[in-house]
Amino acid sequence: MLRFSQKIIMLFVIAVAANAGEPEKAGSGAEALKYLKKMAKASDEIDYRGKLVFISKSQTKTAELIHKCENGGEYERLKTLDGPHVEIVRINGKLADSGGKGHRASFFDRYTRRPLYGHLSEKMITERLLEVYELSVADGNQVAGRDTSVVKMSPVDQDRYGYNFWIDKQTGLLLKMCLLENKKEIEQFMFVDLEAPADLSNLEEIKNVKIEKNNTRTTSADIALSKNSRWKIDAVPAGFLLTAYEKTKAEPSLEHFIFADGIATFSVYIEKAISKEHYKGAYRFGIFNGYGILHKDYQVMVLGDLPAATIQKIAKSVSAKSE
Repeated sequence: MLRFSQKIIMLFVIAVAANAGEPEKAGSGAEALKYLKKMAKASDEIDYRGKLVFISKSQTKTAELIHKCENGGEYERLKTLDGPHVEIVRINGKLADSGGKGHRASFFDRYTRRPLYGHLSEKMITERLLEVYELSVADGNQVAGRDTSVVKMSPVDQDRYGYNFWIDKQTGLLLKMCLLENKKEIEQFMFVDLEAPADLSNLEEIKNVKIEKNNTRTTSADIALSKNSRWKIDAVPAGFLLTAYEKTKAEPSLEHFIFADGIATFSVYIEKAISKEHYKGAYRFGIFNGYGILHKDYQVMVLGDLPAATIQKIAKSVSAKSE
């Protein structure tokens, strides 16, 4: 396989069945933004554990999620409860083994979102979202025995998915999510049992895990380095900003661009094609769509939680600035 492929972490993202329930007493987009900010903040500050159900097409799975905050850092473990055993442990967003020992993370480890959409960047939830999504908020049905507010996000174009978020009125945690394409539900997840806030101090599996302050940050200086890249990406959808950029020092170098609109993200990977094996055409990694092309002697791969047609359009728009 390509060294390139080793940079891509295929996230554990499946999704889950639940009653959708239409929102009532809809509030304004500005009010909906407040709920999204509360959700993002809660996911970074509250200790919790619970059981979830996921559904994607005909597949249904259950899993257990544990989330702990300590010393300005985060520990998170997602473990399947049926079917093949899958366990994902992340410390400050970086993948670790099930024993909690961190390993050297790739770019994608560091910057991609964690398993649930509740982990959003509070600073990215701004009024810019109102330019690319129609937002509303309303009272929702109970989820896991908790009262909820539903934030509904409908894209104004075909370049991104729509979302319905059921947010716990008490804690602000995300309890349920529906992913929509062309207004049709394609994936869901929801908590069926949740303890929040939870006392995790005596939890055996994390007693010896060292959770330090999360110092992984992308600075404006890092992003400014992208101006030195020989590459340009012309078909970046409206509302997306470059939020991270990095180039490896080892040859052949790999360039990695990350764009986000506050909810959705996509990555563009570019490196010299030194192997006979290449990514070509469309790929699917959980909810993530990917598309690979060869641009002269370079492998280009785009991966993101966007519709397949959008990912393909972005990939085909990558070219050298000199062209």
